[in-house]
Formats: sequence, structure tokens, C-alpha cells
Amino acid sequence: MNGVQALPSTRIPTLNPRNSSEFLFHLPLGAFGYSSGWADKPFSLNRQPDLAPRRLVRLEQVGIAYFVPFEKGDFDSHELREFPFFKKRLLSDGNRSPGPIGLSSGGGSAIVEWEGRTIKVKRCGLAERGFVKEPFSSYAMFEKDGHHFESSFAVKGGLMELSSALHECKTLAEIRREDLCAAYKPLGVAVVTELPDTHWPTEAIGAVIVEIASDLRVDELVCMAISPLMATLFESGVLSYDPESEYFDCQGLSVEAFVLQAQPTFEKLQLIGRSAGSAYRRLHNRGYLRGVGSSWFGNEVVDANGSISMVDLDGGFGKMTEFSVEIAERMRQIEVQQYLAESYTFLTEMRPAALSFLGASFVEAFREGYQADYHGIPSDLVAQVIDEHLAVWPIVSRGFHFPNDDLTGFACANP
Repeated sequence: MNGVQALPSTRIPTLNPRNSSEFLFHLPLGAFGYSSGWADKPFSLNRQPDLAPRRLVRLEQVGIAYFVPFEKGDFDSHELREFPFFKKRLLSDGNRSPGPIGLSSGGGSAIVEWEGRTIKVKRCGLAERGFVKEPFSSYAMFEKDGHHFESSFAVKGGLMELSSALHECKTLAEIRREDLCAAYKPLGVAVVTELPDTHWPTEAIGAVIVEIASDLRVDELVCMAISPLMATLFESGVLSYDPESEYFDCQGLSVEAFVLQAQPTFEKLQLIGRSAGSAYRRLHNRGYLRGVGSSWFGNEVVDANGSISMVDLDGGFGKMTEFSVEIAERMRQIEVQQYLAESYTFLTEMRPAALSFLGASFVEAFREGYQADYHGIPSDLVAQVIDEHLAVWPIVSRGFHFPNDDLTGFACANP
């Protein structure tokens, strides 16, 4: 990464992977879920994120930054290099100017491949909305005189404060050493120096730059495990989905027949859920708190071997030893309950009861897994889920009214 002054043209990933052999974990096209993050409607605290697929994006340079490499446990300010700061743009927005092509990673980040490596830039614009003022605040915790206090702060949509970027980079390196995050390797931080045409042109903004081996999220793997069943229901006409209301309609969906038909899906969800629960137990056993702001369905990455990595650490991640034993235990309980509550809501809200059985199956398995030692998801199950999902992906994509990204006539050149 040292010496890189601009991202060159990226290799365009396989647009339609047909099986697990063609599926790229570091550029997971064909995946969909709730952490995929491409929502057409503004996010607010009284609505859930949209069910969405990964989207191809063009990275448009909108500012200037300096890349500060992170090596051997610390930042090296002597190796500063100019680094372009990007904003995500949809390929379908009509703007065909040159720029690297990447893939969405959550609502606020993007991944791009070049020279045999894949990096994630966190953050670089909130979906197609760019850098926006959000209509709500979040919370931060600070320490003073040995006591912890919380304070509200306004959310900068699509951007990350420099202090958070620096902290996440160092924390990511620490948990890698603890074998809690094999999928992400911190490379450094892009310190933004020029960012015109935003609400915060003079504030300290940064972006975490990580090399990734996988970016497939747990919620995406769960949705992929469910998709063959959904494809059957869509094709039979007993189930339909309205993307505007996010409501599932059903006509004559037999509860008894569904339970029998869904038994293989239940078994897959139980295996995934137990592994996810055990990953949280491993994290807590190592003395870390996930952070209430990060304890949500899909904030973990699965690689081809089925290993689970904890990623996105800017939601309050920290050590339990920073708190009293009682407070640390209460926060641990909040994290587990919040994860369970949100994952259950994502998988059951606005659905007929029969489909809600799927969410209940995953949540119960997570509870069981949290009581056990860590174990990854069986690699053959990961491959099976991907193979079966990709076989029905066109049907599922139509059923959910997902958009298609078209590269026809698109220029992909150096910025």
C-alpha cells in the first residue's frame, strides 16, 4: 500500500457467478441481506434497513487525503502519501465518467480490487446519497476521573470522524492478534484534507483502509440459505414482496406444508446460528465488549472456511476491564439481547407467521451457540448454501424486485 497515490483501474468481477467456485468472498456479488446497505429510502431509527443486494459502484474522486500506513502496531507518519478520497456512485445514475469500479460494503463503504489485492474504504458516502446530515443522533462513551459517561453526537452520514478511524484501525490490529478477525487486515487510515461541497468541509474526517479476504456477512449467508425456499414460494405464487412497504403478501400459504418443506432450511439456519453465537461467546471470553452500536445482525464476516470475523468496530468496541465486573456483565447481556432482538426483527417483521419460523430458528440456535465453545460454520455447508442460492438467484432477485447493474458502455479508467 505504501507509495500508492491513486487507485488504478480495477478488474471487473464476475457479474453472474454460477456456483461457489466462481463466487468471490472478497467481492460477494450475488449476495443480499440487511447489512448490504443499499437503501433507496433515508434511514431513521423507526424503520429497519431495506433488504438489498450488493451493488456495483463507481468511485468518484471528490476530495484529497493522505494515507497514513499502519505497520507493526502503530501509525507511520513519515510515510505519508497523497490518496484520493472517493464517493460511491451507482452505475445506473447516468454519469459515465471514468473511475474505478467497486462493490458496495454496507451503506457507507466500498471495496475495490487491484493488483491482486482487495481493499475496503470505510466510509465513502451513504449509498447514493453521498455525505448527508442524518435526522438523528448517536451515542459515544468517554471516561473522566475513572468514570464513564455517555454523550450524544450528530451522525455524519457516509463519513467517519478521524478519531474513530484511527481507533478502529488500531483495535482491528489488536483483535487480529487475538484471532478474532482473520478476514480484515488494517493497512492504515486516509486522513481527509480537502472535501468541498459537504456539510463538514473543515472537520477532521478519516477513512479506515483495510485489506480483506472476505466481506460476506452472516446475515447475507442466512438470506442465501433461505433463498431456495423463497424462490419456490415466489414461483408458486403463494408469496410476493412489496419493496416499498417491505411487506410480504401470501395467498394460501399452508403452515403445515411449509414446516415440512422448510426442514432442510431450518437445519442450515441452526448450524449458522450456533456458529454465530459461539463467535460472540469467544469474543466475550477474550475480555472484549462488542459495543452496543455494533451488536447487530450481519456485523460479522464469513470466509470460505466458515471462520467468523468480527468487523466494523466503531460502535463502542472495548475491553471489559475498562468497567466494573457488574457493569461489564450488564453490557454483555445487552449486546447479546440486542443482537437477538434485531436479527429476529429483520427475519420476521412484515412476514406471515410461517416465514417467521425461520427467524425463530436462527435466534434459538444463536442462544445455544452462545453457551458453547467457538466453532466455525462447516465449510461444506457454506459452499452448499452458495451453490443452492446462486442456482435460484434470478428468481429471488425478481421476486424481491432487486435492480440489475449494467456495465454496458461504462468506462473504467484511472481517476
